[in-house]
Amino acid sequence: MNNPVKILLVQTINLNLGDSVLSDCDAYLLQKCFGRREHKIFRYSISSRDIGQVRYVDAVIFAGGIFKVSNEKFWLYIPELLREADRLGVPVFFSAIGVEAYYPDDERSVELREALNLPCVKGISVRDDILTLRRDYITNPDIHISSVYDPAVWCKKVYAEALEDNDPEKKLLIGVGIAREKLFEDYGHPEVTKEVQMEFWLGVIAELEKRKMPWMLFTNGDHGDEMMADEVLAAVGHGDKAPAPADSTELVRMISGFSAVFAARMHSNIIAYSLGIPSVGIIWNQKLRFWGKKIGCPERFFETDEMDPAVMVQTLENALSGHAKKPSFFKKQGVYRALRQFVRKYCQVRPDREHETLPVHERMVATALGGIDKRCRNTNSRAALQYSLDHGYRNFELDLRLTSDEILVCVNRWHRDTYKMFDLPVGEEVNFPALSLQEFQNVCSYRRFPTMTFHEFVTFASPLFGGSGRRLILSVGRPSEAQLSVMLKQLKDELKNSMMNPKDLFLRVERRKDAEAVKAAGLQISLVFYIIPPKDQEAEDLAAFIRKQLAFCTKQKISLAALSEQYYDSETADLFQEAGVAPVVFTYIQTERILEALRSGAFAASHFYDPDYISDLIS
Repeated sequence: MNNPVKILLVQTINLNLGDSVLSDCDAYLLQKCFGRREHKIFRYSISSRDIGQVRYVDAVIFAGGIFKVSNEKFWLYIPELLREADRLGVPVFFSAIGVEAYYPDDERSVELREALNLPCVKGISVRDDILTLRRDYITNPDIHISSVYDPAVWCKKVYAEALEDNDPEKKLLIGVGIAREKLFEDYGHPEVTKEVQMEFWLGVIAELEKRKMPWMLFTNGDHGDEMMADEVLAAVGHGDKAPAPADSTELVRMISGFSAVFAARMHSNIIAYSLGIPSVGIIWNQKLRFWGKKIGCPERFFETDEMDPAVMVQTLENALSGHAKKPSFFKKQGVYRALRQFVRKYCQVRPDREHETLPVHERMVATALGGIDKRCRNTNSRAALQYSLDHGYRNFELDLRLTSDEILVCVNRWHRDTYKMFDLPVGEEVNFPALSLQEFQNVCSYRRFPTMTFHEFVTFASPLFGGSGRRLILSVGRPSEAQLSVMLKQLKDELKNSMMNPKDLFLRVERRKDAEAVKAAGLQISLVFYIIPPKDQEAEDLAAFIRKQLAFCTKQKISLAALSEQYYDSETADLFQEAGVAPVVFTYIQTERILEALRSGAFAASHFYDPDYISDLIS
């Protein structure tokens, strides 16, 4: 591809996969807009605040999001990105943005408004309150404003391949979409308590069963939604809940299997609409009210003081009886036309766009085998390894710990975050003991990704690493002397018959005594020494501490030393160079910091941006 147009597609990345559906649809429409023109789309997480990427692209497009000051920090993320785009002369477009109230006495609203009127902003398409946008936000007459549907109305087309084998004669099944317990309170409805919601959902299910309408609980993937759905199912005492969708494709496919949808989340309703499936929703936020009016079905969306299960289920039954509204081609075209107008007028290769040549693939490391789609990190799973392989990683880090019955398994550490990732209760606990092997094998990371023992990893990964030139760092944390002995024995037993080349294997340790123990054990594997400065170390003392640890590495002939990114800067880089030790810096979530590390000659470990992304961005 020769000098393509580069688009930074700004999206909300989280476990609520409705936001992913929106950005997938915008990406699809952008492909249509460009046709055969060479282009690349970079998926940017709005909360990353990684504005350094702007100088490498030709245009910025916001896929959804909301102009508001409540809850999420859009009021912070949007202005700082716009100011950088304006400084560099990069054109910006907002696709199907949501609009909420403007508060003239709130500095955050004022700052957002000022940024939205910068010259770099060329157009805004709005999915809901266009009147508020025109009246309260936009003063720049050169900004083109249009009213459009949410891009997710295109999802039947976007996910057509995944929907190909859908059963056209599917049996009646009502999807009941549950949202997290605090959603209503967070959006100004404290009266809709958890108890009120539980009573409501139980009432809905009772009404469905009274009418002999089979049902299934589901969510858009958010962890809080999943927890609430579990409680609802437990309270009902019978029935089924769909597994948490792993990605946006699974969410759309899951909803396509329902005959109708009764859902709290907006994008569950929009996906259903795109697929020609009737839905009924609850207005916890004005965007659902606007959506109901936009599709000509305001009666299907109920205010929080109208949450009557009998009435709402009857409304759903009416929709099933031939009153379903289907999206028209003309209405779907609106969001595409607005994007196409921006692409044709403003999306050209900038003559001053920056580019660099750096050894990205050779020096980036996938932490905990890598993150999955910028959402799920520290899984140490097969899925993470495969995702990282598919996105250009050649260097990997794998975390290893012992179970309570002393079996070596792939897990970051026994910690509160790990328990939460495994969906285990945490309460007010401070100490989190190791799970037994059986307990470990019975959980999944993020309810999606099965755990694995080190034996399972070697069986799976050995052919992938043997003779490939890929490198693997095994991190063992801070085990006791007895635990380290057990770990080293199991490592030796597993690796001796594997296809992995010892030259491409490294063991990361955190203490001098552990490094010495590994050498004494005769394990044929190179060491990476992890330098962990004491907390609140003064700058001069920090340099002295790192210099002392590097001297130990030199004495022990350890050629790689690891360090957390918070301690790595130009001065630290000089210390590594003086000692002749190569730095491996953990863990980056911003491209500019990754690039700084690579420029200094370090290995940059990340779970967020992969080598293919970084390489394509800066080339």
